[in-house]
Amino acid sequence: MKILGLIVEYNPFHQGHLHHINQAKAIVKPDLTIAIMSGNFVQRGEPAIISKFDRANIAVNHGCDLVVELPLVCAVQSANQFAQGAIKLLSEMQVTDIVFGSESGDIELFLDIATNLQESDEYHDLVKDFLKTGISYSDACNQALQKLDMPSIASPNDLLGLAYTKEVVNNYPHINLHCIKRSNSYHEKTITQIPSATSLRLGLYEKKNLEKILISPEHFCLDLFYLENLFPLLKYKLITSSPANLAQIHLVDEGIENLMRKNIMACHSMHDFVNTLTSKRYSRSRIQRTIIHILLNNTRTDVNEALKLDYLRILKANSRGFSYLKKLRKITGYKIITNFSSHSHPSLETELKGAALLSMISSTNDVHIREIANKPGTTDTFMIALENKDNHQSLTNSFYGICLHNSNVLMIKGKDGALYLPGGVSEDNDYQMFLKKQIENQTNAPVGQVLELLGVASAGSKSSRSFYYLCQVRLKNLQLHPSCRFFAIDQALKINSDLLSSHPELEKEIAVLTKISLQTR
Repeated sequence: MKILGLIVEYNPFHQGHLHHINQAKAIVKPDLTIAIMSGNFVQRGEPAIISKFDRANIAVNHGCDLVVELPLVCAVQSANQFAQGAIKLLSEMQVTDIVFGSESGDIELFLDIATNLQESDEYHDLVKDFLKTGISYSDACNQALQKLDMPSIASPNDLLGLAYTKEVVNNYPHINLHCIKRSNSYHEKTITQIPSATSLRLGLYEKKNLEKILISPEHFCLDLFYLENLFPLLKYKLITSSPANLAQIHLVDEGIENLMRKNIMACHSMHDFVNTLTSKRYSRSRIQRTIIHILLNNTRTDVNEALKLDYLRILKANSRGFSYLKKLRKITGYKIITNFSSHSHPSLETELKGAALLSMISSTNDVHIREIANKPGTTDTFMIALENKDNHQSLTNSFYGICLHNSNVLMIKGKDGALYLPGGVSEDNDYQMFLKKQIENQTNAPVGQVLELLGVASAGSKSSRSFYYLCQVRLKNLQLHPSCRFFAIDQALKINSDLLSSHPELEKEIAVLTKISLQTR
């Protein structure tokens, strides 16, 4: 079985990324495509502009079968550590081939350098010597390469490509590496025919109308996250922390904590603050990564423990992806998880801190809620439910299993084993109080068994008006997976025969959802 691995951030997903997926598939002709994707924060030391779950959803809609999270402690790191984490997880997923993009597009160049470096202790000694002169790590690596009469590697994407290649050559020689030439410039700030992620982020920050340029623009209508928004929190953190405590934070070294505390009072924006710290020694990305770890209070000890990974966290999958996960469970020593309820690990605690941090600059608490209770929309359990849709008991029991782990649905299983959905709720009532009462009324449904989050389905509603409110407002606001929306509406129609006649606009939505639901099978 040929399995293609991609290492991505999709911040945001653009035409160049689509080109990468298509070209990679043309080269490898895989049976399955897996993407390892940075989560809430990316390698350049910034929040991802939109939710990782939305980015994973876009990825699956555009050619990936399975999206696995690259943990924050691996993502917000230097190129070498970023590569180590990503390649390690891809190897655990049994990938046979990895395709990455670079400015040069020459895989033989990377393989030659990586092979030569594998046999050269002199290279590492040279890097250490050049670092002592006060230059950055990337510059030290370049000068060491030149000293050994090897080609210079300068651009960020080529440096990452070399890091991927070194990791595979040194530790995973069974993986085949391929490289394609990038279709745009990584640092281009103007919108071009194939815009860069940098230009799209800048355009969104400047509130330009990019609806015709963005892929899946509907995901960019709510909260967008920028490092700049975290400046007040950073200022508070630096002012109230002692130099000794800051010195324990991952990436805080060589006394930079003192310079940070000194400069923060004179700056009025994150951009200005980062500029005061950027130097030959510390790149802008390095400074920003340090800032993220300071905000999350990630000590060196915390990060070292979190890097001992033993799990694969699935962000999104299609039917092929979930079918493969069933096979993978039998051969991997890693725990395959989708949410926090099924596993405990220091890395997951860091993810939770990251989600809480973003929730502080969000208009809602959705980031934190989705982090805790995420369950990919199309699941193998739901496939079973669809296949047994003529058997109502099988359908309700199967669907119940999904909803216990879905951040957007609350369902209650009574002592008779039947499935209960909250109903009879109008927009004037206190919805949370109603759910609490419903839970208390189910003697065989302890709170630990029931997801106490916002409910969005009201299939048992006796009031078409109340169901219509829940369906149209709550379902859309929380972007419930189409298959789940289809189920909720379908069940409501069976109970409320007057619903469709009262609200004919539902007919069009049902037709669309039916089509989508069938496509996910």
